[in-house]
Amino acid sequence: MNKSEIYSKFENLIGYLHRLNVNIELWSPRSADIIIPIFVFIFGFFYNLHFALIGFQPLDGSIVFDGGWKILNGQIPFRDFSSPAGTTPSLIQAIFFLFGVGWIQYFAHSSFFNGLFGVISYIWFRKEGGNILLSGSLSFLSVLFFYPPVGFPFIETHSIFFSILMLLMASLAVREPRFIYIFGIFSAFLLGFLSKQIPITILALGVPILLIRVKSKDLKRILLYSAYSIIILTVAIFLINWILGIDWREEFFYLFQITFGTGQDRFSGIQAITQNQSSGSLSIKSAFVVLKFLFDFILVFDPHKYSVKLFYLLLISTGVILYYLKKKKDRFEVSEERIKSISQILLALLFFSSAVFYSAVSKNQPQIGFVQFFFFFAFICLSFSKSTRTPYYLILLILSFLITKEFHSNVNKTRMANDMMYVEPTEKIDLGYFEFKWRLPDIYEKRVSYSDYKSFTEFAKKNPENILYLGDMTAFLGLSGKRSYFPALWYHTDLSIPSSKFKTQHETFQKKVLENIRTYQIKYIVFEGSQDKFSEMTSLKDLEMIEEYISKNEKDRSKIGNLIIVRIF
Repeated sequence: MNKSEIYSKFENLIGYLHRLNVNIELWSPRSADIIIPIFVFIFGFFYNLHFALIGFQPLDGSIVFDGGWKILNGQIPFRDFSSPAGTTPSLIQAIFFLFGVGWIQYFAHSSFFNGLFGVISYIWFRKEGGNILLSGSLSFLSVLFFYPPVGFPFIETHSIFFSILMLLMASLAVREPRFIYIFGIFSAFLLGFLSKQIPITILALGVPILLIRVKSKDLKRILLYSAYSIIILTVAIFLINWILGIDWREEFFYLFQITFGTGQDRFSGIQAITQNQSSGSLSIKSAFVVLKFLFDFILVFDPHKYSVKLFYLLLISTGVILYYLKKKKDRFEVSEERIKSISQILLALLFFSSAVFYSAVSKNQPQIGFVQFFFFFAFICLSFSKSTRTPYYLILLILSFLITKEFHSNVNKTRMANDMMYVEPTEKIDLGYFEFKWRLPDIYEKRVSYSDYKSFTEFAKKNPENILYLGDMTAFLGLSGKRSYFPALWYHTDLSIPSSKFKTQHETFQKKVLENIRTYQIKYIVFEGSQDKFSEMTSLKDLEMIEEYISKNEKDRSKIGNLIIVRIF
């Protein structure tokens, strides 16, 4: 075969791809925009529910459960308990608990949001110019990456949800500047910020990126609606604080001061890695070393590194196609389309940077934030779909499906993000139509077992007196019908519990614990594992006033499995 024949076949292939792309773009049945979101929602709900019912991570998994249970019992965030993160998902969980307090209501919460995430992703992709094939495929893939790695309601994941909702509102606002869209941007940001600060704060940079599309005649209206929205939300916050008796200083401390200190400590560690030892400057070589480390760490879910190779191939393909488009200038000449394509590429880079930053700074498993890498490729695909007559995005889509297959097999099925390599357990909890397969990370199996769960539930039912549970598995309280009296959503020194370096708040917090013990006549204090180290992130030495109170008032102690029960009244 000579060069002319090869060139002819290549031209025929390009021609076929052009015709295929035209047919794909023209295929737009009216029912598709209704049927596809419904299918994605149902699939996303049950896909997440299936994996949520496999194993549990006590430290992260109990946060929203305990928060929802506290609120259901009339406790108020920032007044009755510290809430540096998790306020929004806890409020939502309280609504789900109206239908009963149990595992299924808990997992239905995260599954509902997983399905809803697929729906808003589909709507956003369509509004960004994606055809039905591309938008449907991307929204289908999104529900495999979003909630299933953790399964249960999780503060970071909710923050990402509201980030995407915020950017959808911004995308709608630049097309048609209406007050409801602008108000939606700020409302979604607030809800995301009260879920977890880092994801929403970074992805909020996507709003000004989208605003580069705004026509000059609409800019004034957007600024005016923004001012109205800020005023309304500010007044609403002040009224809620006043009506519920929330001290704004307490709110500021937990939302900003203590969390900023924790974030600064983690970020300084990343800076130390990336700095050049001799000059303190970041060299190109060290930057590549860090990026390689991050990619390998992020894609650690594949023991054979097959997905790592696919991921690199995806990046290389993206770069080659971008270079080819720039060289051939195979793009629309319409100025608005150029601006839109540029903004989509900038959004893609923002998602990429956010995913890397999240993996570097957060102490959570990087697979939880992998959905942000997915949105990087989603917006690259969207940019390609309108900037060229050739459907290059199909190449990226095929590679994305292959990576998703590996993610499904090596993360979701194994429960890797919950610190497990899942094996079929012998203990199962009957939930009616479903079964909860009991499995905890190895580090927790030594501290709280399935028999401890059953024993604690029986103990709580036999003893009507109030209990203070000190441990990460605070979900035990709601499951056994016992109120939660510890004034923090979870046990984490210098995040939910102020240490001695915040002297005033440290003393105030401990006094609140002691006040609750006396006011509610708490008879038993239950320690998970051991008294000194009852939590992964907190020890009793961090709470010296409580430690002293227990030593002075202890009447007797007993054990049920790995749980230590101290009677103080």
